[in-house]
Amino acid sequence: MIKTTNVNINSSGGSVTIGDKANVGSIIDGRCSGSVETEELNPPLKVNTFDVFISYASADRATAQALATAIERRGYKVWFDRELVTGDQFVLVINAHLAAARWVIVIWSRTSIESQWVLNEAEIARRRGVLLSARIDDCVPPAPFTLTHTPRLDNPENDGDVTLKQLLNRLGSP
Repeated sequence: MIKTTNVNINSSGGSVTIGDKANVGSIIDGRCSGSVETEELNPPLKVNTFDVFISYASADRATAQALATAIERRGYKVWFDRELVTGDQFVLVINAHLAAARWVIVIWSRTSIESQWVLNEAEIARRRGVLLSARIDDCVPPAPFTLTHTPRLDNPENDGDVTLKQLLNRLGSP
């Protein structure tokens, strides 16, 4: 049975509920709300809102983990796909967390610029107005992401890293 479900996203707290077979394109309609066609799922997928979703290519997992750790040390709640568990419907889980994030940090690299997953997540974040970007090599992010300031993140484990400081500053208070 297909039905239309309203999805409300409260960036200051709460939760996001998305049913099975979510249409990603409709999740991004509007910054804080939209509607999505779903098949009934008993129970629907619920996730808590959090501060940061990290998008990256699997080859860059060590950098994503280091960045997540650096951000979490400062009191922010971070989600990236390391938290997927066996049996999860990963498309639904990722999309629900992407919709629930206050900010999305995309780690651009020679590998991630070719990843359809990263490109899709970056586009959703861009349309929501919550995209933050960092490069970890000398890649050039694809259009339209070249229009977003994308400084080089040299060492997310170093508190003195200029780009890490810029990202943390942009996140605001946890």
